[in-house]
Formats: sequence, C-alpha cells, structure tokens
Amino acid sequence: MLATLLPVLTEALEGGVDAARAAARALGDPLGPRLDEALRLSAAALEADPGALATQLLARLDGRSAPERALLDHCRRDARGLVPRAPALQGPFPPLKRRWKAHQRQVNALLVLPDGDTVVSSSEDGQLLAWSLSDPEVQRRLEGHIGPVNRVDLSPDGAVFVTAGDDRTVRVWDAGTLACRHTLTGHRHYVRDVAVSNDRVMSVCEDKAVRTWDRDTGAVVEVAEGAHRHTPRAVALSKDGNWGVTSSVDNAVLVWDPGSGERDGEVYDAGAHVSFIGTLYLSVGGTSDVGHKDGPGVLVFTEDGALLSAEKELIRWDADMKAEAWVLLHAWSVNALALVPGRPWAVTASYDLKLVDLDRGEVLHTLPAPERGANAVAVAPDGRTVVAGGQQGHIEVWRLDPSDASDHHISRVANLAVSPDGQRVATGDTDNVVRLWDPSTGRRVATLDAHPESGQRPLAWLPDGRLMTTRQDARKEGPNLYLWTADGERVADFRIERNAGWATSVHALGPLRSGPVLVSNMGEGMARLDPSTGAITPFEDFTRQVSEIAVSGDDRFAATLGYFSDVQAKGEEERGLGDSRSQLQGWDVTTGRCLWREAAVIPEGKKWGGSFSRLRFVGDRLFNAVADPDRVQARDPETGQVLETWALPGWCAALTWDGEALWAACHEGEDNPHPVVLLRLEEGGRLVRQATLPAGLQGVKLWPRAGLVGGALGDEAVLMELSGEEVARMRCDGAPRELALLPDEVLVAGCGDGRVVVMEVRG
Repeated sequence: MLATLLPVLTEALEGGVDAARAAARALGDPLGPRLDEALRLSAAALEADPGALATQLLARLDGRSAPERALLDHCRRDARGLVPRAPALQGPFPPLKRRWKAHQRQVNALLVLPDGDTVVSSSEDGQLLAWSLSDPEVQRRLEGHIGPVNRVDLSPDGAVFVTAGDDRTVRVWDAGTLACRHTLTGHRHYVRDVAVSNDRVMSVCEDKAVRTWDRDTGAVVEVAEGAHRHTPRAVALSKDGNWGVTSSVDNAVLVWDPGSGERDGEVYDAGAHVSFIGTLYLSVGGTSDVGHKDGPGVLVFTEDGALLSAEKELIRWDADMKAEAWVLLHAWSVNALALVPGRPWAVTASYDLKLVDLDRGEVLHTLPAPERGANAVAVAPDGRTVVAGGQQGHIEVWRLDPSDASDHHISRVANLAVSPDGQRVATGDTDNVVRLWDPSTGRRVATLDAHPESGQRPLAWLPDGRLMTTRQDARKEGPNLYLWTADGERVADFRIERNAGWATSVHALGPLRSGPVLVSNMGEGMARLDPSTGAITPFEDFTRQVSEIAVSGDDRFAATLGYFSDVQAKGEEERGLGDSRSQLQGWDVTTGRCLWREAAVIPEGKKWGGSFSRLRFVGDRLFNAVADPDRVQARDPETGQVLETWALPGWCAALTWDGEALWAACHEGEDNPHPVVLLRLEEGGRLVRQATLPAGLQGVKLWPRAGLVGGALGDEAVLMELSGEEVARMRCDGAPRELALLPDEVLVAGCGDGRVVVMEVRG
C-alpha cells in the first residue's frame, strides 16, 4: 500500500487538495491525520504546482512512525527541484486552538479556574468576564468593579480568586460559584496589584500603601502607609503564606510577613530617582549591584517557594532572596508570568510568549503573542493549555507541547553566514538568537547561549572557523562579544566599552585574515580586537554608527559605512563632513588611522537618497554602490579617489566579483514590483545586460562563478541561471530573504517566519 501511496495521492490531487486530504484521512492512524495536516498546510503550493507533492511532504513530515518513514523514502526518490534535506516547514509554533475578541480594550489579567475550562479575564474596558475555553461565549459578567480591573490572582487551594481595580477596591470571589464573597475597601487610589494565599490577601496601590487582609473574613490585618518611597508596581505571596514581596517604580523589592502584615526586610533597594510625566515615569540612578535595571512589574513565587521577578530581565532568586540564582534577559519588558502546573516551567508574556525552564533559566520554546504583544497569560491545570491576552482585547488559546517545538527561530532570520569550510551555517534572528546548522543534513547543531534583545546583532565567521556573535548590554556589567566553536561551545568573551565605562552597541564586525577582528563601537569609533590575547586597540579617528565593514584581501585597508540621523547629520555638517545621512570611510588597518572620508550628499530638493552601500574589495580596488543617481564606483582604497564609475538603471540590490568581472543586480523602473536587471560591469563604464529577472524578486543574491542567481518570489525560493532561465523553486511558509549557495548546489534560506531551509537541487 505504501509503495503506491504517493502515486495515489498524486492522482487524487487532480481533483484538488481536498480530494487528496480525503484520501489521506482514509488511511487512519497514525499516518492519516499527519498526512492530512501536511496537505492542508501545503495547499497553496500544491494548487500552484501539484508536482511539488513529494517536496512538500519531505518539508513537513519527520518520519515519527514507520509508515511515515516508508512514505518519505518514496518521496526522496521522486522529489525534483529544490528538495529540503530536513523537514524545515514544521512548526515553529504548536497549533493555535482558538482566538476570539473578548474585550474592547487591552486584556489586563487572566486566570484559568481549577475546573480547567473556565477562564476569567479582566480588562481596561472595565469588564470582568468568565468564559468557557471549549466554547468561548460569555458565561457570566462578574458585576461589582467600576472601571478598569488591573489584576487577578488565584489562591493556592483553588477556592477563591481576587481582583484589583481602579475603583480603589479589592474583591474576593468564590472560584466555584463566581459569587463575590468580600469587597475590601480602604485604598485611596488605583489598586495596581493583588495576591492571595490560603489565608491572606495583600494589595498595593498608587497611594503607596501595602494592605494585608484576612482572606476568609475580609478583616484588615495591617495597613503599611508609605511603605514604598514611590508607587508600588507588584505584589506576590508565597504558596505556603509565609512570605510576601512588593516592588516599586524606584526599583526597590521589599519583604513582608503576611501573618502580621509588617515589613520584614528587603530583597534589594536600588534607590533610583523617579520623575513623573503624567502617568509615565522615568527611573534613573539605581545603585544596587543585584536585581533589575528598572523596578520589576511582575513578582511570582514558584511552587517550591522560589521568588521570580521580571522586568526586562527574568530573575530567579536563591532561597534567602538575596542573590540571583540566574538571570534571563528578554527583548522587551515582561508584562505577566504564569507557572506551568506539575513542571518546573513558566510562561512569560511580552511581545512573544516564552516557555522558560525555571531550573536552568533557559528558554525552551517560544509562541507568537497576540497582535502588539501580550499583557496577560495563564496556564490551565492540565499544563498543556496556554491562554494569552493582548492589547487589542483578543484572547488566544495555544496547545503547549515542547516536544513539538521545532528547531527554527521565532522571529525573522536577519543574518546568515557560512563558515569558511562550508560545514556550518550560522543564522541570527531579530531577537538576537543565534543557531548553528549542519548543511549536509539540514539539521540544527546548536542554539548559542545568546541574549535576547530588540533588533538583530551582527555575527561573523573568523578565518580559523570560529564564530563571533555580539549583543548590546542590558546591564552595566558583562561581555558584549562572544567567541564560539563550530559546534556551539563558547570559548571566550570580550567587552567593548564606551568612554563612560558602559558596554557599547556593536553594529558591525570585520574579521581580518591574520586573526584580529575590526569592531564598530557605536558612538565612539572603531577598534581592533585580537581574540587570542583579548587586546583591544581603538582606532584614532572618530566615526558614528558603523553598519558595514569591508577588509582588503591583504588586511592593509578597511572601508566602513556609517549612518546618521538628521540631528547627527547637522553636527557632521558643522564638522565639514556634509549634510548627508550616509558616510563612507577608508582606514589604514595597521595604524588605525582614518585615511579619507566622503559624505554622500542628498540630491537637491530631496530629503532622502545619496546613500552608499555594497562595499567590496577586489584586488587593489574598493567598489561601492551609490543611490540617487544610481551608480557603482571603483576607488583607490588608500586615497578614496574614484577611478571609474558605472551608471546603473536602478538601485543596486547585489554586487559581486566572479574572479574575472564585476556583476550587479538592479531594481529597474518606476513600476512596483520592479523588474530586476542582471548586469556585467566592464572597463570603461560599460554595462552588459545579461538578463531581466522576474519582477518582484527580493533578496537577490549572485553566484556568477556557479552561473546562478537566487532570490524570493513571494514565499518561494527561486534559483536561476545567469540567463534568467529558472533552475528550481520551492515554496516555504515565509518569504525566504537571506540566501546562501554552498558547494554542490545546496541552497540555504532564512525566512521571514523564522524557518531555516536547507535545499539541494535535484534534476
């Protein structure tokens, strides 16, 4: 049966994808459901090209059962075109089970009640609602609060939950009947957070008071007026009721005895200065050697009594709550945190949802958050259902199963680099997560111990086969450059500082063949790092925000591209550097001296244009592209003098040297999408038009020595000959933007949805 299954499915596809799916379902478990889902996900590709069936199945099925492995063996024999070496189109997310519009404004808090089906949501729209996860219709509107409801918390015994509102009240609700047991009054301002144990309720308010109540009677235990110097942010009670903690905007975390409601010390106190602008605040000047850069907005005790605190860092504290057990950086502030029942895991809510191993402080898996990020998160008692609430009022329900997690990135692949021997590919995403891949198998080798942050950071392979990655320090201490082996072992750390002692943001790396690395030091200039000794030598002349570094083949010269804002450009104009946003500089690598610089002047009457790009050293020349008017220039790298110019028919998308001639790909014309023109640049400024490539081709890459050009057409990776004739294509689930061609016609694509696809060309 399996030997004839592929032809049967191919025949069924003549009646459409639905007919093929019906044939797949008829197979029953275990292959039928998996095959049906693969066909569903590949519907667009198969409707466009039914002949891509074998390739699409290879891209989605991983052979987890014997029948599936047998089917994939047949697919490997029949697949043609760009064929994936590993099932790269799996994941990276587990299935979204349900999504609905719950509120008119942002969801502030969520919890799932012990019955495993009822979720309570609170919102900035003033509503407190109870929903059924199995049938998301409003079960009940919980009346009582007037105005926004800020927080919800469930007691450890599951008997009650508590809510805090802008109406200055705390309410205690019966988790079974959803009836309000008590309304706790006394706060004189908005109640920002509330926590409940099996016998106590603690709340914090903008009136700076910390209030402790008896959970069962509603009686006041203690009112600590002015407990914090500035507005409190969060409160948590340990599951056994022995400890309470509160935090404030001035970055102090205090410890409390819930039994008496009295203060019992502090975790730390940074003593930050706070300035308020309306409802916004700015906290500066914290001096603590431990803890957060800003006051944590989330506090949670784990089942075993460990304190977790979160802002842009997630910190697990030791048993005495005085030292950090580990620190896990996040790209954005953490808005909420939920524990996973029965496992040492937690889910953090920010611009994505991260599943964190609480023992090791590592991210196990990432889910996409609702649009514009998640403000609230909860995990059902089954430990397999995650509920997230977003800024637009949506609630999403996800199945949580880390065993289904794929190897791929959660965010767009922004960097892709091939090791000198071609045995490893490094990819970095827009969260600064770096992964290593074995192109011979298409499988992930390692996820590097990188630090998530907003915006991608450069990475570069050194000539000795080691990889250098970068980060922007979120804290004053710590390295911002890392060195790794090709198998992902971290072997060295380095730190590039500004004059004030803070780690700088590295925007570009330029490895030298002799071993050192040129490093851009944003706002301060350039430096040369020797990885073997750790010696850092600053270059003499000042430059700003270098975005690209190119080095000559003999390591004598370097060229850099800088990019200025309007304000910075005015400052550069005063320094005699022109009124441009783009600057090209030439350097003597040995002495660290700037040899020349040129500012690309914005054309008269325009606000944009005149920018440099595409730096290439070829022999004794430096090549660069310039926009508006579009052209390629050849320069003397020592003087910066322009030796030759080629006028281009459009802006330069790619520039490369094949050993004999210079090649360029340009986006031509006024129409959108622009057709792409492939050009050969010859002496005397002569252009030879080789081919016109498909309009809309993005991420163009040239490999003239192999006689090939590649790019993306929508969600398809396309490989063509230099004549423009198509060689092969494959549809991915996200636009393949970063491309690299390896020997033996192996194409690696990094996609906009985080997938990394390794494909080989088959007849």
